[in-house]
Amino acid sequence: MQEARSAVGKWVNNYNYQRTHQGIGGLLVPAERFHGQADQVLSNLGQGVDITKGNFDIERSIFNLVLNSHGDLTFYLMGKAIRLTGGNDGRVDI
Repeated sequence: MQEARSAVGKWVNNYNYQRTHQGIGGLLVPAERFHGQADQVLSNLGQGVDITKGNFDIERSIFNLVLNSHGDLTFYLMGKAIRLTGGNDGRVDI
């Protein structure tokens, strides 16, 4: 039972504090949003502070491409969604 508790605890810690979440731009971890730190992380980014390593020692990516369950792509740049549209000639405009 102790081994199971330990394994679940490690998983929950990783899920909430270590992995960035694509649903919130791929830049933040759920705990930053839950603890009200999202604005500070984004403010630090705007001030040129290196946020690739932060409060929780997180490996961050400043850009992410996310495919949702409907097959739509969203490009995130520094946690902000960038709308991608296609023209008649097949080119993609950002």
